[in-house]
Amino acid sequence: MYQSGTSALDRGDSTQAVADLERAAELLPEASEVQNHLGLAYQATGRERDAESAFRRAVALDCGNAAAVENLRVVEAHAGDERP
Repeated sequence: MYQSGTSALDRGDSTQAVADLERAAELLPEASEVQNHLGLAYQATGRERDAESAFRRAVALDCGNAAAVENLRVVEAHAGDERP
């Protein structure tokens, strides 16, 4: 599910990516890379809050996941721009 979700994300099929990566996250709840890619898929579908949650979980699972740390930083900065 992780590989098919990542492939869907790469080809721009964000709806399929979310479905596959949500299933992968159920099967591998402790996999930081799955959470990071799920966050990217959520972003691609406009689900910014879900993306932030997925990135937070990815970082909590593995603070050494540089991609997740950067993605969380970006989404937090974007959320800060939208807050009054």
